Amino acid sequence: REHKITSLDSQILMTTSCVTFVPIFYAFYKGLFFHGFTSLGTCLCSLLYWYHPIHCWRRDLDLYYAKYSFVVYFLSGICYIPSGLYWGFFLYGSFMIVFLYSMTYVFPEIWLRFHILFHFMSIIMKTYILHFI
Repeated sequence: REHKITSLDSQILMTTSCVTFVPIFYAFYKGLFFHGFTSLGTCLCSLLYWYHPIHCWRRDLDLYYAKYSFVVYFLSGICYIPSGLYWGFFLYGSFMIVFLYSMTYVFPEIWLRFHILFHFMSIIMKTYILHFI
């Protein structure tokens, strides 16, 4: 089901997309250029869509690139995060990203709240995974 996206919604999601600069800068600081450019691409695709959110190629690009970025970071987490509580937090965070994203479709009347939380959980988990690489 389609969401009614207001100008305020768009501005809020552009702002939360910009917080992605935290893992971008952290990746470049650590010399992880592949991850830095992957996150930069995620940020740019998100901004490109949320600037004027209409259903067109920009939305498809944002959706596909976000999934690509998730896979890159998820596989990196599998390879680099140590076992124990660190691994548990990684699995919990990964589950929460998928859960929050899916809830934007389950509860369309409050989709924006779930999508904001999805953005922040993605940013937290990217930074967390980068810490271990």
